[in-house]
Parts: sequence; C-alpha cells; structure tokens
Amino acid sequence: MKKLLLLILALLMVFCLAACEEPAQGDQGGASSEPSQEAGPVEGYAFVYAGVELIPGAGFDASLLPQCEHIYDTPNCALDGMDTVYNYGKIEVTVYTEDGSNTIQSVYIIDPNLATPEGLTLGSDVSAVTELYGSEYTANGSELQYAKGNMILAILTQDEYVVSIEYRIAG
Repeated sequence: MKKLLLLILALLMVFCLAACEEPAQGDQGGASSEPSQEAGPVEGYAFVYAGVELIPGAGFDASLLPQCEHIYDTPNCALDGMDTVYNYGKIEVTVYTEDGSNTIQSVYIIDPNLATPEGLTLGSDVSAVTELYGSEYTANGSELQYAKGNMILAILTQDEYVVSIEYRIAG
C-alpha cells in the first residue's frame, strides 16, 4: 500500500510537469464550486466532492471548501501568471486566476477510497474503465483520455490497474 501511495504521488508530480507541455483544462468531504459562467448547462465531466460538483473551467471559491492541508503556487505554462494548488488530502484542485476570477483547471483524486460519480477508484482494474466510461477514448501512452465538452477525464493505468484519475480542461 505504501508503494502504491508513493507511485501515485510520483505520477501526480509527473502530471504537474506535463501541464507545462500541454495545458490542462466522490468523497463526501466538503467542496464546492461556482457554476460555470457560460450560458446553459455545462457539458463535460465533473467530480463531486461533498455533494458539490467541481467542474474544470468553472469558477472556484476556496471559502466554500473545508480547510485544505496545503496550498502552493506553481507557474502556469499556458497562461501568464501562477496556478494555485489546493491539496485537501483526498483531492487536489488546481486553479488559475484570470481577470480576477478563479477558475478550476484540474481536479486530481488522491485517495484510493474516493470514487468518481460513476464508481471508478484508484486501484480499480482497467476493465472497469471501459465498463464505466465506454470504449471511445484516446490512448496517450498508458493514459486513457475521455473527452466530453471542453473537458477531459484522464485515467492513467499501470499493470492493468488505475493509478491516477484527473479531470481537466481540454488543451
């Protein structure tokens, strides 16, 4: 279990570094987001945390979330400025600020006991991915990318198991 946690943390760092190459777009802890500023319903993937949707591309208000464990800034390679990363122990939310508005860029699932709304968890067998999300995905190495609206659900696999789940803005 300790090796799996270390592997997951290492993969999260790789994803953060990969964001510089290609811009990126549920537990019942306590999260929220503001609705998308676009008119009409949001089409895409959303992660539900504490009964509230965290939607890549939607507004973000950290005061609506429980106290996070760590907050740090990292350069945004796609836009001028910095991203702010909020780590809640179970999830990690990356937010960028543009014109004074905070927008969710990505949501990573960290806790292997935390499921997507469809039921996928870290450690799930890779066959569960296609059972839950279908076979219409793009393979990018060992990452399966499901595109919907302006979002991507990125599922990284290793040795036939899910090792990373990320919701992000499509690049």
